[in-house]
Amino acid sequence: MACVRKREGRWVVDYRDHTGRRHIEKRFKTRKEAEHRLRTIQQDIDQGSYEAPTGARRFDELADAFEIGHIAVQLRATTARDYRTNLRLHLLPFFTCRKLRSITRNTVDQFRRHLLEKGTGRRTVNKCITLLAGMFVFAVERDWIVRNPAARFKKLPAESDPRDDVDESILSPAEIRLLVNAAEGRWRLIILAAVTTGLREGELLGLRWQDVSLSRRRIHVRQQYTDGRFSKPKTKASRRAVDMPTVLAHELRAWKLACPKGPEDLVFPNGAGNPESHGNLLSRGYYPALRRAGVRR
Repeated sequence: MACVRKREGRWVVDYRDHTGRRHIEKRFKTRKEAEHRLRTIQQDIDQGSYEAPTGARRFDELADAFEIGHIAVQLRATTARDYRTNLRLHLLPFFTCRKLRSITRNTVDQFRRHLLEKGTGRRTVNKCITLLAGMFVFAVERDWIVRNPAARFKKLPAESDPRDDVDESILSPAEIRLLVNAAEGRWRLIILAAVTTGLREGELLGLRWQDVSLSRRRIHVRQQYTDGRFSKPKTKASRRAVDMPTVLAHELRAWKLACPKGPEDLVFPNGAGNPESHGNLLSRGYYPALRRAGVRR
């Protein structure tokens, strides 16, 4: 039971916080001051904004702990990079010196408006709020705060962009035929594979011969190559078997004899047998084929 009492000539507040931990604050000259402090503490506990005076963490401390305890050990490389970028560019400049217990839903709403006013895209704003909510979950789990002030924020609707229109951004069958015919060398086959199987770029760059069944005309997606490293597909649905047409199986059978050999035994490696880069695929293969075909980029 929380109470106010006199101890060694001073009024003290004796209470237990939301975790059951006992605290005694001893700095009050009058009973009135102590009772006011106790009412404030009880109100903060009820509202979920209480944090013990000896553990008033700052946002930058949370960011450091989140980096060590979550980003560095739990996330894929691409996600970790996005988190670090948004922390550095958006979250830390706004929240760095703030005490965690001082951040409310109103603060988070102010942060979102701040991003929009400076011209940050809605997709990035939504990512920042999602990251912020995840960081506060991390803090709640460690009893640094009681409640997540960024929980249940609705995502901003996506901005309309004429480039998102399918008819404007997807090549027609006739354009695809021109593109494949204009592609040269090893680039032609990977473009043909993309067109006929729907595999993502990283899945094609990480594809190994052991995952290709030419006799059954099937490709098993078991790994991908993105941002300079191999990794497993992110979801169960991404780990799948994909049928290939006869024309692709025929060309892959011929390509297997000429394919540069490397330690990963990749289907679409570079000239030395090592993983091909995203930049080379675009700048040396895809974009030149578009130009030769006279097809829009």
